[in-house]
Amino acid sequence: DANATPVRNFELGEVSGSTHAVSGEFPMPKDADSGWGYVELTNTDDGNPRDNRAYFVYGEPTRTSTMVVGDADEFTTRFLNLAAAPDPANTNQVSQIIEPLEVNGNTKWTDHQMVVWQGALPQGLVATNLTSFMEAGGTLVCFANRSNASGDAFHGVQWGVLEKAKHDGNEFATWQELVGAEVEEQHLGFLANPLPVADGPFRKTDEGLPLPVSDLRINQRRVIEHTDGNVLAGLENEVGAAATLVLRKIVGRGQLIVCGTSPDDAWSSLTEGVVLLPMLQRLLADGEAALTGRFIKGQMLIAGREDREVGERWLSMDDQSGLGKDFHTQAGVYRQDDRLVAVNRAPEEDALAALDLNDVQSLFSGIQVEAGRSGDPKEIWEWFLALMALALIVEAILVLPKGTDERVEIRRTEGGKLQTQS
Repeated sequence: DANATPVRNFELGEVSGSTHAVSGEFPMPKDADSGWGYVELTNTDDGNPRDNRAYFVYGEPTRTSTMVVGDADEFTTRFLNLAAAPDPANTNQVSQIIEPLEVNGNTKWTDHQMVVWQGALPQGLVATNLTSFMEAGGTLVCFANRSNASGDAFHGVQWGVLEKAKHDGNEFATWQELVGAEVEEQHLGFLANPLPVADGPFRKTDEGLPLPVSDLRINQRRVIEHTDGNVLAGLENEVGAAATLVLRKIVGRGQLIVCGTSPDDAWSSLTEGVVLLPMLQRLLADGEAALTGRFIKGQMLIAGREDREVGERWLSMDDQSGLGKDFHTQAGVYRQDDRLVAVNRAPEEDALAALDLNDVQSLFSGIQVEAGRSGDPKEIWEWFLALMALALIVEAILVLPKGTDERVEIRRTEGGKLQTQS
């Protein structure tokens, strides 16, 4: 609880730029299964205190499990199994492999938060059960492989033809050979292009850094045939469905992710792990949150992203005014029964990206708009400054004393009046 935990201060020192990263540890109270707190900037003079505080909550660790469907003797299967649970010592995050021949209508998918599938898409009763798994909130991730079997469409998605990268008419056995044929800054193979999806598996890190999806070397890929869905990553120089590298389809409370390449040296540099590992970990977290319940203990949300259900009442835990807060629109810590969640401002409110001039003009369509830039010679304040300086110079000239050759003679007339004569 924020009222029972000592306050820790961190000196930021001189901050330059728009972002500044600080690392620190916050000791949690012992024997507490849940609690909350906040991180706050002090001594800020921007006039907006609402953006100075970010809330957090914590709870008991939950156990997550992933099922990887594939041949246990294959490197790709073992690699996916490791990426789903990279720390063998962490018993709260586990992964297991099931052979394709062992998959049947009785397989218990509901014991897991994420299922990783390879090759031909699910069919028959297995497809029906996996659909129920996703509708309940689970995540199904499908990777392409050498299998030519396509079968019926699965949620409107089918595997298409297998394509291999070529250069000067030559093909490559591995993505490493592909890189070896590159010259200087050349990028051979299929060029991946991640799309800006705020809540996708390729979103930026907490430090604002993008995943290096564009740096992937893709030697082989299988076309993803689809008519709808959300494209998370595309391929440059391709059109239509052929341009899709990673597709997402929402199924009930869960999601279906289809990837047109594979973490196999013959296919792509996903074997490096710098993209695949955070991708799977984020998808696993999505499946965990959705399957555990609408809100789980220790969950952090974004203000305005969750709709309040009928009759739902959330108690504000951090408000000291006694007036309470609105769970839907205001950042803070809220409790309902045993569920404790933190609601924070949307990251978009801190975005510093500037609009393109064409976007600005389209927003003000029908209204005459004149755009300017900092340092633009059209700015008139510089002209005002020059005119003011010129006026001061002219005034100084006018008040200069007369020359020494000028004389002013003062005479008094007989009537007593004064007369001047130069």
